[in-house]
Amino acid sequence: MHELSITRALLDQALAEAEKHGAKRIGRIRLLLGTGGSVVPDCVQLYFDEMKKGTAAAEAELEFKRVPLRIRCPKCSAEWGTSSAPGRADSVDQSATGPLDHILQGMCACNAGGDIISGQELVIESMDVD
Repeated sequence: MHELSITRALLDQALAEAEKHGAKRIGRIRLLLGTGGSVVPDCVQLYFDEMKKGTAAAEAELEFKRVPLRIRCPKCSAEWGTSSAPGRADSVDQSATGPLDHILQGMCACNAGGDIISGQELVIESMDVD
């Protein structure tokens, strides 16, 4: 259900940017959506389709671009990741349990754990406006 407030914030941001640039209509909104986050694109789309009615985004379409989850070792700066990791976390270490366990298999040789550097975002990348 957190997608409701997220979608409201995205739409508000898009409308504010369109107004700031004198646009009357938003045609397409391109979103970057991390594969390591917990946002469900279908829910965002459903809420967006209802919220956009009667706004400059009334005819807008959402386009989701998936951003792979990427991890960096804080010790040696090695990076690894996946394009389909479920769940989310702020950091990953050798003793982690849960949905991100499978990415630890690709860990660097120093076994220092890792920090998520991308793949949890949901941001507007660009918009088409008139």
